[in-house]
Amino acid sequence: MKTLLVTTFICFFLFTNAQKFHINEDFNLATLPNGWSNSALNGTQTWNFGLDGAAIHNNNQNLDGTSMAYFDDNLYGQSSNDNHIALVTPSFNNLGFLNTFLEFDYNFREYNTILDSFVVEVFDGSNWQMVFQRDFDDCGNYSVSICNSFPHAKIDISAFQNINCQVRFRYY
Repeated sequence: MKTLLVTTFICFFLFTNAQKFHINEDFNLATLPNGWSNSALNGTQTWNFGLDGAAIHNNNQNLDGTSMAYFDDNLYGQSSNDNHIALVTPSFNNLGFLNTFLEFDYNFREYNTILDSFVVEVFDGSNWQMVFQRDFDDCGNYSVSICNSFPHAKIDISAFQNINCQVRFRYY
């Protein structure tokens, strides 16, 4: 058995005074959104989009009943090792905004004998800066009764203002 990662992204980049949304994506169309990129940095698999995030949990595989971006390492079997994938937002200009926040819901489940991670990075105009990382179960199951609530991240990314800001979600 391999690792399972399921992530629902609801990306809000907002200016707190005027509530400007630079990008707002819920993945409800169950496909790669226009302007986003989805790539395999190592291996051949990429992010998937849809309602069901895990083959082994039939009909109980999402956070809120809507589509999401997800990666199910278990689905590809033992021959698909060392997957490293990236999902990248379009560029947006947050230069001059007092506050910019990134918010997303996620679910990370790790198979305990394999080291893997879910990482979120922000492009600061020159380099990718890590702003979030999970390498341990942070709920892991799809039942709210087990988790009480699914994880939600809210990260201040105001320090990374630039005219070509981007967010990259990576799994490996």
